[in-house]
Amino acid sequence: KILLDYSHAIFAGHFPEHPVLPGVLLLSILHELLELQYGCKLHVASVIQTKFLQVINPTIQPRVEFIWHADQTENYVNTKASAVVDVSTVFKVSAVFERVRNEFGG
Repeated sequence: KILLDYSHAIFAGHFPEHPVLPGVLLLSILHELLELQYGCKLHVASVIQTKFLQVINPTIQPRVEFIWHADQTENYVNTKASAVVDVSTVFKVSAVFERVRNEFGG
């Protein structure tokens, strides 16, 4: 669960006096949450399907809950996820994240 800060600069440009959370940020937030969950850096390898079902106005709907199911292999995290505001699903995605390996194999 996250709490959106409607005073953040991103909302001033998207859009003045009518703030809307850019859809790409939903994927970005999910990406960061998965990195925290799995304790490693991930790269978006492919987005199989994305659906933006409802606009999120952070002044009205500041709380967003992310729910996901992931199957992981040594190199990939295959994810199906959604974002929920109140009781409404606002975003769905099916994506593959690749584990980022450093030059030492870690």
